[in-house]
Amino acid sequence: MGVSDRGAARRSARRSSMLMGVLAIAAGIVIVMNLFKVSASLSLLTADLGIGGL
Repeated sequence: MGVSDRGAARRSARRSSMLMGVLAIAAGIVIVMNLFKVSASLSLLTADLGIGGL
């Protein structure tokens, strides 16, 4: 394994770790968006389903 091979391996590892970090952040954003989707639209759902407030 030459010096250039080690440099290429480091760049590849850095690139893949950055990609995994970006994917983890994007997945976190999507999860948070889905967590609060139903509670924000709950009043619209109850009105459409004809469910009255207690």
